[in-house]
Amino acid sequence: MSLGMPYAQVWNVLHTDLSGATPPCFFSWPHEGTPEARIRNRMGVETAAEMFAPLIPPAMSYADKMGLAIDWSDFAATTSKLAVVTQTPKEFDFPGIPWPAQFHYAGLFHDKGGREPIAFPWKKLSGKPLVYASMGTLVNGLAKVYQILLRAVGQLPGIQVVLSVGENVTPESLGTIPSNVIVVRRAPQIELLKRAALCITHAGLNTALESLAEGGPHGGDSNRI
Repeated sequence: MSLGMPYAQVWNVLHTDLSGATPPCFFSWPHEGTPEARIRNRMGVETAAEMFAPLIPPAMSYADKMGLAIDWSDFAATTSKLAVVTQTPKEFDFPGIPWPAQFHYAGLFHDKGGREPIAFPWKKLSGKPLVYASMGTLVNGLAKVYQILLRAVGQLPGIQVVLSVGENVTPESLGTIPSNVIVVRRAPQIELLKRAALCITHAGLNTALESLAEGGPHGGDSNRI
């Protein structure tokens, strides 16, 4: 902006509707078109703005330093007039959002070669139908969820499960690990999704989109979330 150059914006996380037409993604409210719902949605937008308020002072300081006059009361003040692109498919979104003309749904940004290699004991895969389970990067500290999952899949000897638990719990803290389960801290997710018949996830955006991308006629087996 300070150089006067055209710029585009890319959402590689779940984009946020700040118009009040729909519930902000931070809340589990249903989508309703009533005046009361719109008032509630706008209150949710204000609450979300309070959550991100600590980010504003550094941005204001930098804008002043660069000589930029920005209306900080306008959520869209720094939005690109050229292009705003999200990887969320349109089918995942609420209807009726008054997006500007430069807003585009693009679908998954899927770079299969842009990740660090992750060691995995591939020889331990038995050839049984594979289930991949992960709680992503935000809620992977829920040991109780993992324990419930382990008890459930331990009763299904006809499948094999790879459970990725992240860095917030230790495999030792989960109790008895069924013989048909491989527990790892980190997993080569895309490679495993190519082989998996089922993905168990908290429905984080990246895992959901990667499961869909690798499933069905475009991938190996049919992944179901």
